[in-house]
Parts: sequence; structure tokens; C-alpha cells
Amino acid sequence: MMKTKRQEYTLKKCLSPIESKYDFIIMDNPPNGERIKENALAYADYLILPTIPDDNALHGLFCLSNEIVDVREDVNPQLSVLGVLVTIDENTRNKKAYKRVLQEQTIFPAFRTTIRKNTYLSEARNSRKPINFYDRRTNGYTDYLALTDEILEKISERSD
Repeated sequence: MMKTKRQEYTLKKCLSPIESKYDFIIMDNPPNGERIKENALAYADYLILPTIPDDNALHGLFCLSNEIVDVREDVNPQLSVLGVLVTIDENTRNKKAYKRVLQEQTIFPAFRTTIRKNTYLSEARNSRKPINFYDRRTNGYTDYLALTDEILEKISERSD
């Protein structure tokens, strides 16, 4: 359970003076970095929950749901989950089954868009370039472009 401490507001304190200069501030946090995750949850308006379609995914979402309830109660009542994002999506029978379960679960909303497994995404990351600069002809670029459109659509719906 996340308790209110001054450290949870460090990120908010640092970003508040500049946030009006940006439409979006996107943070990608490692799942095991507890302090940065607490700071991000205390600051964020929206969450995207990337999930690999496997047998641990639903359990992970359930555990995360409890943590998000605590954050909303104790630290950030505005925190909202935009959706579960299936990543490393493959066209195998096993992965299709897990993907279907993830997209039909009722813990959190799910994105229609998935991010397909794509070696170009790894190459772009290793080259320290975003996929749109590395190679726009890849599935990785197409998938992230579709995800961007869906994110903007969801945020627009919520602000209306």
C-alpha cells in the first residue's frame, strides 16, 4: 500500500513549472523501480499498461488494480487508466488466446491497437532512435502511429 510521503511528490514538484509548455509528458517506467513508479503514479493523469500476452498478465493486472486503488485513495484521485496495451503481439494460437483474454478482461479498459513483435523496434532502440526516424516502413511504426491515434481519441472522449 502506497503511503503519502514527501518523496512521492518529487517528480510533480520538478515537472510542475514546465508542464504548461507541453501538451503531453510521457514517462516510461520500469516495473521494478518502486520509487520512480510511486512518483509517476502520484503525478500522472493517465496510465497505459503495457502487457505481454502470457499466463502471468491477468494476475499482474489484478495486483496492479489494487495498487491503483490505493494511489487514488491516498495520493492522486485523478489517476485514470487509459487502457491495457498488448505488446510483443504474435500471430500464434497461444498468443491469440492470451490477447483475447486481455482485451476482454474487465479490470481495465483495453486498447484495440496492439504492438506486434518486431525486430525493427529493438534495432531502433539500440540505435537510440525513435521508430519514426529509424524506419517508417515497419509494423512497429504503423502500430505506434495507430496507438497514438487511439490515445488521442480516448483522451478527447474523456475531456468532453
